[in-house]
Amino acid sequence: MDRSIEPLFTRGMQALQRGALGDAETVFQQVLAQAPEHPAALHFLGLVRAQTGRSIDALALLRKSITLQPRIADFHLNLGQVERAAGNAEAAAAAYREAVELKPELASAWFGLAQCLSETGAAADAIDAARQGIALVPDNAMGQCVLADLLSKTMDLAGAAAAYRTALEMQPDLRMAAVNLAAILRRDGRISEAISLYEDLLQAQPEDPNLHANLADALVQAERPSEAIEHYHDAIDRNPGDADSYYGLGNALSACGQLQDAVPAYQTALRIEPGKTEALAALGLVRARLADREGAEASFATALAIDPRDVRSYANRGLVLEANGHPGADGLFDYDRLFLARELAVPDGWPDRAAYHAELRDAILGRDDLIFEREATTTMGGAQTGNLFIDPAPALSALQERILAFSGDYRREVIAGSGNPFLDQAPAAFRMIGQAVVLDQGGFQRPHVHPGGFLSGVYYVQMPEPQSDDPHAGWFRLGRGLEPDGEPVTQRLVEPKEGLIVMFPSYFWHATVPFRGDRQRICVAFDLLPA
Repeated sequence: MDRSIEPLFTRGMQALQRGALGDAETVFQQVLAQAPEHPAALHFLGLVRAQTGRSIDALALLRKSITLQPRIADFHLNLGQVERAAGNAEAAAAAYREAVELKPELASAWFGLAQCLSETGAAADAIDAARQGIALVPDNAMGQCVLADLLSKTMDLAGAAAAYRTALEMQPDLRMAAVNLAAILRRDGRISEAISLYEDLLQAQPEDPNLHANLADALVQAERPSEAIEHYHDAIDRNPGDADSYYGLGNALSACGQLQDAVPAYQTALRIEPGKTEALAALGLVRARLADREGAEASFATALAIDPRDVRSYANRGLVLEANGHPGADGLFDYDRLFLARELAVPDGWPDRAAYHAELRDAILGRDDLIFEREATTTMGGAQTGNLFIDPAPALSALQERILAFSGDYRREVIAGSGNPFLDQAPAAFRMIGQAVVLDQGGFQRPHVHPGGFLSGVYYVQMPEPQSDDPHAGWFRLGRGLEPDGEPVTQRLVEPKEGLIVMFPSYFWHATVPFRGDRQRICVAFDLLPA
């Protein structure tokens, strides 16, 4: 290679480092006019074009530079970054792998690989890669944030919160970590902690509309909707184009009984974001409560045309149909056909059900994330865990396998030929999340649905001997009334027994009857989601 062009190349690098991208591009082109196969000039010209939005040209130049000089780890690192920015997660992961094979101490490549693996569905490998990066730079706050984001996607909310806290210990002014931590705390049912954190953040940035909106959302979750309304208005005043704030305002007004005012809030959200199905589902329910049956049905129909799997719309539409004289909601709440229950066989490796359930019970009760009366959940007088199926104990892993196998039974026996408009949208494969619910004396679960699921269910681990005059105490109940305390038009009561599994569409309203018994009531509730 002609060394006389190296000063010219150096001038291009200096232009790139000071952000003069046009000058850098011109100089690198001059170098390539004299030396068309100058690997570094090809590579950095590719980076210039990536930064100026020309990803196709950029990728061609970066790949050519690597063909000429395949042993430079940073070349593969940069290719990975551009491939990922272009939406090519698998190609990016391959580039990052090459980078870490050439230079295992390159922490940024491990973090990039982690993010790409997560995007391609390899969650466990992604977390391992992030931990490899953290081992190389243990004091890097952004590395902790990468790990936290990956853990949150697997529903390991306690782990995600811990990683964000570690990031904030390293870099207390890292606002992104604080905001994300508050969001994780909300998802984990630790609403009071989230509210406190949002209030602290607002003290520092009182004009931030997102903080006002997030605080308002948390206040609604904490069943303090009247306080939330002011913060939604603060958010809207500062960012009038935010559909989420109008949707949240509608929810807060509805919770306060201000139904007439909730309608225009939802309508504004939908003008901004016409495909916002959660706003359509909520608007439909409010219209029904205002006796606007035609408007309610129109809202649900629009939502389901946009997303045929929208759980909220099916759940709320079913309530409205029942309240208007359609028992069973015209087949949506067909508990005889769409609800499946049976006893699961004891998994291999345990001599009997008693031994298996003893180990399962110990795995549940020994978890650090078993929290009594998590806020903003449907569990009353009891405790819930986080996602059980993250690095599960052997007994939980065996249960996960049995549940997935049972979902195959449900697919064959219920979904096939059901003609149900929701179940007709069944995905080809499922992934699963689940949590344990441990109820104490008098505990119960309020009526709810599972908006994030497709199929939901329960497996019963420990059932107390009843000590109540109510013959249905502690039983599982399908159905709910339109009003919060209303009696369901159609309902089904199921006696829970140890070893029983039940499965149903995630839009089915369900609850439990309060119980009195001689010991705790322990079950595993789960959701099957599109893989």
